[in-house]
Amino acid sequence: MINNHNKVKIFWVLFGLSVFFPLFDIVLNFFGLYFSVVTILKFCFPILILCLHSIFTFGLFNSILLIIPPFIIGLLFEILGVNFGVVFGGSYFYNPSSLGPMIFNVPVLIPFFWSFFIYTGYLITSSFLVWLNIAKPNTKNKSIWLLLLLIIIDGVIVTAIDIFMDPIMVASKNWTWIGGGVYFGIPLGNFLGWFLVTILSTGIFRVYEYYFPIKKAILSTDLLLIPIVGYIFLALIFSILAFSLGLYIIMAIGLIIMLSIILTNLYLYCKYRLS
Repeated sequence: MINNHNKVKIFWVLFGLSVFFPLFDIVLNFFGLYFSVVTILKFCFPILILCLHSIFTFGLFNSILLIIPPFIIGLLFEILGVNFGVVFGGSYFYNPSSLGPMIFNVPVLIPFFWSFFIYTGYLITSSFLVWLNIAKPNTKNKSIWLLLLLIIIDGVIVTAIDIFMDPIMVASKNWTWIGGGVYFGIPLGNFLGWFLVTILSTGIFRVYEYYFPIKKAILSTDLLLIPIVGYIFLALIFSILAFSLGLYIIMAIGLIIMLSIILTNLYLYCKYRLS
């Protein structure tokens, strides 16, 4: 039987691999090389980390309630967006040659990304509570305003990812906005759509937590660092891609937004560990 200390070590090793393969893939592409196994692994490891981290942290049933809603909501909203031009502020389409198989014109990978990003945002927001020694809102403390605030913060943290990512993906021809938009060719409604998908997804789980507090707690605060470190590497990967594409303004905007979240979280974490 693997003890909890070793489980944490295993998670960090898997997390390291999940970061290594995307970075390695970027380097290969930069030099005009292509290695299909690396490309596959860069998608497989984040999904593996997501599932294992969630199950270990919350248990299987609660993990389903946390991971499945963003998958379903994200997929449904993407189908509406791609086929009818609603939800995300305009019409767009995905490039099948770069994103793989599709369902109703939406790449199969996209709902997995929704789950991954929203799960990361949810845990980063929740880690703020841990670092500040604040109990999650529930029917006993009746912190309904805190519940609403957490859902909003979830939306901000996840939407910040797309503010950085979307112009890079458009420049890389992974998807195209047909009518363009005011933010580097992207409609502002896209970010409202991201915010909406996120707060609907995390709102479902946070309301569930409010009425049915989860007894299974994270066994190590070290595991709570994985999402914020993952957020750091997302910012790093986006920065490398933006720099390689000459999107220096995008890199500056994205880093300012994402680093403000990262540095605030790490500052509170340091205070928590020193207290």
